[in-house]
Amino acid sequence: MDFSSIVCSEAELEEYLLSVKWDPLEHWKDDGTVQAADSAQPIIARYPMNISGSSGGGDKLLDGLEKRLQKVSKHTLTDEEKYQLQVVLAKVYFYGAKFDQCKQAVESLPTALPDEGTLSPAYAKQLYMAQMVMRGIAAEIEGDRGAAHTMYNKAVLAFKERLSSQAAIVVPRGSVSGSERGFREELVNWPEEALYRRAMMSLTLGDTASGIGELGSYISVMDNVTPPTFRAFRRLRANRLYMQMVRQRLGGDAAAQPPSAEVKDDVMLSHRRQLALLKATYAFPRASETHNEVLYEVDCAARDWELVQGFSRTDSLRLLEILYESVYLTFNSPRVLRHLVHTLVRFGDYHEASLAFGTYRELAG
Repeated sequence: MDFSSIVCSEAELEEYLLSVKWDPLEHWKDDGTVQAADSAQPIIARYPMNISGSSGGGDKLLDGLEKRLQKVSKHTLTDEEKYQLQVVLAKVYFYGAKFDQCKQAVESLPTALPDEGTLSPAYAKQLYMAQMVMRGIAAEIEGDRGAAHTMYNKAVLAFKERLSSQAAIVVPRGSVSGSERGFREELVNWPEEALYRRAMMSLTLGDTASGIGELGSYISVMDNVTPPTFRAFRRLRANRLYMQMVRQRLGGDAAAQPPSAEVKDDVMLSHRRQLALLKATYAFPRASETHNEVLYEVDCAARDWELVQGFSRTDSLRLLEILYESVYLTFNSPRVLRHLVHTLVRFGDYHEASLAFGTYRELAG
């Protein structure tokens, strides 16, 4: 009876969470923004969504689940039931923005991935990732980013050890109910959150080398998620930050010697990825609408091709593909056309360059 109460409570919570309407673009609009080194948050990493104060009866649901689980906690439970109860109760507190109580619920739990018992292996790993991420976020809130990184890193490594080489690390869940795009994202995917926040903590702590590697790992894992639109905008912001970090490291080195072929390929692949994420996020804009992320990407792509010395016809063709596809995500943008003219001239297609320049002159006045 106690086990079924815990399971039903978690199922009720998860079902409600998948019905919550939220806007990922609004929530993560400034994620990955680099601020002054001495600011309280040198790199912005927004906390996951919670449902405290939301419409739709979220607070009432959470209060009811809390009371039910607190009642179950007074019964005699097995060690596995206690573990499950504490994690589910912590999730109730987490989504209700009761972070002190959330921390208290998980701080006595082991930080090692439990051995497989009566709980299914997949479910046991999900509970573990949830409690480790909640511990990490609690440490972040208290300002202890080093402890937060330790939690995220330990969770990721332990999780990977229990997976087969072919298993997916991040498995999205979603709902088609009421979703304009056909898929409504879950508020938190615990393995995805751990991968992302591990990288962000390293970068915030100033460990750029580890941070770039961990952010690259996150991006690589997320390249293979299904559906590919899952966390598209957050991945877009993460990839943008990744390219910014690589650009900063490459800036001084490129002046001394040409970048290696491997570095050049990584930079160009990152821009192809960024375009794919932009296309997954945006449609052709209305006349009064501007997709600033697209314009930012166009500027960065043109600058990075110069940085990695992408001057061959093959390299120019790769840049042209990005610029032509960006035309379909902007509305008569002089900025895109300006880069297009320069690249077409370098590529040697003077006829197309003259046509693009004529359009540019009309738009620029």
